[in-house]
Amino acid sequence: MSISELFTPAVTPIPDQGIFTDIDFQYKSIFVVIKDQTPPSFSSPTCFYEFELQFCKVDSAGDRYGCREGGFTAHGSGPENLKITGGRDGFFGAFGQIVTPTSFNPGTVSPNGDLIGTSIDMRVKVCYYEDNDDDGEFDPPLNSIAVTPTQTLQVCEGDCDSDADCADHLKCFNRGGLEPVPGCSGTGINNYDYCVYPELNSIAVSPTETLQVCEGDCDRDSDCAPGLKCFQRSALEPVPGCRGTGINNYDYCVRA
Repeated sequence: MSISELFTPAVTPIPDQGIFTDIDFQYKSIFVVIKDQTPPSFSSPTCFYEFELQFCKVDSAGDRYGCREGGFTAHGSGPENLKITGGRDGFFGAFGQIVTPTSFNPGTVSPNGDLIGTSIDMRVKVCYYEDNDDDGEFDPPLNSIAVTPTQTLQVCEGDCDSDADCADHLKCFNRGGLEPVPGCSGTGINNYDYCVYPELNSIAVSPTETLQVCEGDCDRDSDCAPGLKCFQRSALEPVPGCRGTGINNYDYCVRA
């Protein structure tokens, strides 16, 4: 036997949650049981959920950014946490879990067997990938090591104050507030700065100077500084260790 129902939030509109605003959330569920049920006593069913979620982020100036809309699925059997198993659109590849701190309220059963007024408390913990630089690739999450780190910072790590705080060939991206960090996902900590890959720098089609990392157009390894090589490409393929698209058919120097 299966029972399905569409659920909507108990409180609308949903209040802002930190930097998240304009939140809309609903889901539908299907409960599958393998033996007869006698209301109001129900054995634990296997639950399948389809969620719809949308929201925007808001910065310190009150401007919206990073709006996202899509869906994801989850399944499980109480009282264990429900596992998020996948997503689509803005939540493609989503993962995480759903915690149900209270028991399922079955409500009442209509004469034709429908459940009416069912409810459940949920805490949704969903992780998703971001593509802040629109290069078609998922970005690693920001990692806030310390305000004064004692280690050399890798890509998307902070807080950095200068390029010298970052590993070789990375740059310190200075930002204000919670400005998105190119090539990284998440919001990080307010006013933290993070190490990022350099942006492609198109010097010239026949440059007269030795090219540094992420600079072009190169034709051979000897056009690049020591420790670098010329990354040959056609069209606008992504350049490893660099961000941006550069110029069509330009080749760029990358780490050897």
